[in-house]
Amino acid sequence: MRKASAILAIGVIVVILGPVGIANAAKPQRFSFPVDDTIVLDGVCSFDMTAHVVGKNHLTFFVDGDGNVIRGHLAGQLSVTFTREDTGAARTFTISGPSFFDASGTLVRGTGRWATVTVDGTFVIASGNLMMDATATILAANGNLRDLCELMA
Repeated sequence: MRKASAILAIGVIVVILGPVGIANAAKPQRFSFPVDDTIVLDGVCSFDMTAHVVGKNHLTFFVDGDGNVIRGHLAGQLSVTFTREDTGAARTFTISGPSFFDASGTLVRGTGRWATVTVDGTFVIASGNLMMDATATILAANGNLRDLCELMA
């Protein structure tokens, strides 16, 4: 009997408070955009490289009832082809992300696969749960980091 009363009480609370939470929630702001860019990576390794990035990203800003951004999320599927300038050797990696931003739009965390740098300046292909700073430098990682310069050697 107590269990039934507790379930009923929870049901009543959900019915009473549920619409209030829904009414105060604002719809997330969503944007999708294609990516097709070439980045010159001079001096990252003992050889120069370029990175050709293609794909599509989806950016979502979550907002409060007043329309203020409270956090953000960037997801999509990117493909990055790194090419050595001296030999023409190339490797392609899928970069899945996603990225998580705080209320100010500052990157704070990444998950999935990334191509970025560590605090000591090593350019890596990283996968896992990554704590990052605003410049996408990995501050801490729970996952796998592979030195991109070694992979391209």
